[in-house]
Amino acid sequence: MTDKAKKILGITGITLAVYLSMKYLLPAVAPFLIAFLLARWIYPLADRMEKKMPVNKGLITLGILLAGTAAVLAAGWFLGTRICEQIRGVVAHLEYYKTQVNEIAWSCCRQVESAFGVDGGEVMLFLEQNMDRAQEHIQNYAVPGLVQYSIEYVMGFLKILGIFFLIFVAVLLIIKDYDAIRDKLQGCRGYQRMVNIFERLWKLGGAYLKAQMIIMLVVTVICVAGLWMLGNPYALLAGILIGILDVLPFIGTGTIFIPWALLCVLRSDFFHAAAYFTLFLVANTTREYLEPKLLGDKMGMYPIVIALVVYAGLYIFGVSGVILGPVSLLIVLECVRELWGETQQGEKSKRPE
Repeated sequence: MTDKAKKILGITGITLAVYLSMKYLLPAVAPFLIAFLLARWIYPLADRMEKKMPVNKGLITLGILLAGTAAVLAAGWFLGTRICEQIRGVVAHLEYYKTQVNEIAWSCCRQVESAFGVDGGEVMLFLEQNMDRAQEHIQNYAVPGLVQYSIEYVMGFLKILGIFFLIFVAVLLIIKDYDAIRDKLQGCRGYQRMVNIFERLWKLGGAYLKAQMIIMLVVTVICVAGLWMLGNPYALLAGILIGILDVLPFIGTGTIFIPWALLCVLRSDFFHAAAYFTLFLVANTTREYLEPKLLGDKMGMYPIVIALVVYAGLYIFGVSGVILGPVSLLIVLECVRELWGETQQGEKSKRPE
């Protein structure tokens, strides 16, 4: 077998192993992986504080975890209560929004009638029949399913609490024996190679995730602030949803703001149409400006490649593919670089000068 064939076979094997690990192994070990990363981040701080305070690392780690948990819960409670209020507001005003949709539909039908000579009443009747069918479908299937799904949501919430508690305990246990665990790992064969791979992954993947989180936060703040200034009662809910959609490839803020602006034009509300279109331009320009500034050439890939990888990740892994897609590609590339890069260097060193 030629070297090229061996390399192709090796890359295929690595890709398959990464896929299977991300698909099946990662969900099982994710809490312990998160705990190890948290312990690695907390340990140096706890070690320095132990030298200055008459308290052991375990109690210091517990204090850091409790403070972090309190901050996360406070932020979650603040955002969650307001988002729930806005969701209740949307549900309470469904009839009003249905009336607004009917008015927009009538306006569109009149414009179709004047432009193409089609009977606007017939078009509106067709739309009303389909809207009634959709409402009946929701009442017959979606509403009864809410009771069933609410139980699943409660169970899911309890599962999240259990995972959170597991991570909490695992961090304390890892910190307790951190030095011994590190010494044991250093004595394992291939440990340094794994360290090299994960250090480069942390550098590249961390840069990507940090950049995307910063961009999403900035875009979300822009959307929430803009909608709040326009007097939208659901500014927080809509702004957060638009900020999340902006992360997804081939979607972005234009998917919401441009149709929203067009609807305002149909209602002759040109002020809000211009405002929504301006918000789209500001948010999109901000992303276009920040992305190269924060990422630059750190990823070593063209933006279209990253977009395709994120799309493939969404298709393979679901919503988590936004992160798992690029991370999987980086793992494959770093494993190939570590294995074949080292082999090539070894072959060069054996060549006579």
